[in-house]
Amino acid sequence: WAGELGLLGKNAREKEIPASVFELTNRQIGLLLSRMWEGDGHLDPQSHCAFYATASERMARQMQHLILRLGVISRLRKVTFPYKEGRIGWQLFITGYENLNTFAQTVGGFFISDKNCSAMNTLLAERPARLIGTKDVVPVAAKELVRAAKARAEITWLELNTESGIAQREFYPSHTATKRGFTRETMGRLADYFGDSAMRRLSENDVYWDEIVSIEYVGEKQTYDLEVPGDHNFVANDLIVHNSHAADYGLVSVQTAYLKTHYPAEYMSALMSVFKDDAGKVALYIADSRAMGIDVRPPDVNFSKFDFTIEDRDGKTIEDRDGKTIEEREETAGEDRQAAEKAGGKRKSAIRFGMGAVKNVGQGPVDTILEARKDGAFRDINDFANRADLRSVGKRALECLIKAGAMDAFGNRAALLAALDRIVAASTSHFRAIEAGQMSLFGGMTGVSAETITLPDIQGDRKEMLNWERELIGIYLSDHPLSAYTELLTKGVSHTSATLNEAAHNEPVRVAG
Repeated sequence: WAGELGLLGKNAREKEIPASVFELTNRQIGLLLSRMWEGDGHLDPQSHCAFYATASERMARQMQHLILRLGVISRLRKVTFPYKEGRIGWQLFITGYENLNTFAQTVGGFFISDKNCSAMNTLLAERPARLIGTKDVVPVAAKELVRAAKARAEITWLELNTESGIAQREFYPSHTATKRGFTRETMGRLADYFGDSAMRRLSENDVYWDEIVSIEYVGEKQTYDLEVPGDHNFVANDLIVHNSHAADYGLVSVQTAYLKTHYPAEYMSALMSVFKDDAGKVALYIADSRAMGIDVRPPDVNFSKFDFTIEDRDGKTIEDRDGKTIEEREETAGEDRQAAEKAGGKRKSAIRFGMGAVKNVGQGPVDTILEARKDGAFRDINDFANRADLRSVGKRALECLIKAGAMDAFGNRAALLAALDRIVAASTSHFRAIEAGQMSLFGGMTGVSAETITLPDIQGDRKEMLNWERELIGIYLSDHPLSAYTELLTKGVSHTSATLNEAAHNEPVRVAG
């Protein structure tokens, strides 16, 4: 039995509690700990504490965990034992009346020696009139709650002291070196006085407040990536933790910084595609791209796909140019750069706005347009209406694409909007004829001629056109209302609204817009 539990053949430093113990009930754990305490444990009424001594750090930490499970807070201390040439060991201390009382109920009740039973009774013989200590103290930052409640009540600190009976020293300035925080009792009395629920939670919750003394590097260890939603938390190694993947964020930051430096167009394109439904973020990323010298081109039914894509200066996408995906290009990125440099400099890429990022344009309408575009770019509005089934695209999506500038190659936006009903009707008639079988074996219509769409000769208002862009894609893309003043503004403006947060305190700034 002892062999199955892994207890045999271990010296004092190697002792550990078998894993199966941690599956026992609290009562069984209390019984086990009481028997262990009868051996190497001590109860000291003079020092008002109980402690356990062992040469095994692992077992000491296991006992600390088990005792905590029973509701007892303990403190682990590394010591040098005065025997066997000063052997290093560990002592597990339990102090404080409430802790000792919980220990007596969960562990001490199983003591069998008269000595330990008597010592336990002596330790609990006198309950302090007031529990005072520096452990489990609500952090001094909680004074902000007190300050806010005092302001709402419109009273002075002296009045608070007089009416609540809480000593004036409890309200010493927060920066005072000796002020560590508030005891739970004090926080409870303040909660009663102000009727404050936030103070009540701090005084009654089951969080044990302890100060971080130091953080020491222990090398690379196996970790677990656990995540909980919102402001919830979980317990790991007896500590309350909120989301354990903070280190991963650091790693991701380094990786994304590398991608942004070496593959800026690809990185920014992917970023915009991920957040294409958030117009505010897309606008921010477009501004960032332009600041890096990357051209962001407007949506176009002849070039755009659903997501944002990369184009060379000739308008071809990366995949169209060399038949490779972005992942495949990364494998030969060094060769690509070297070839570009030999040809006279680094290859310049642009980002094409994705049709899926235009408001009211979903995956279905875009897929219909892309399917029709497989045979090549659309020559004009008639070619577009005859090849793309606009019944599947939908009038609303088509209207938004026109307003966003995705069909500027076919005519000005005002003319296209004026002819929108005729465009949809012509496409509908054409595809209904195809479905009715009114086609020859050679693809021609039999007795049915396709309607030719002629756009009206009207010009739209430039300001209205830019407002459409702003509304549907979140940014002025084809032009800007202040473009005529760009040179003047560049000379006179020190910051934009996006860079104001980078300005130093009290730094003079100049913005315009």
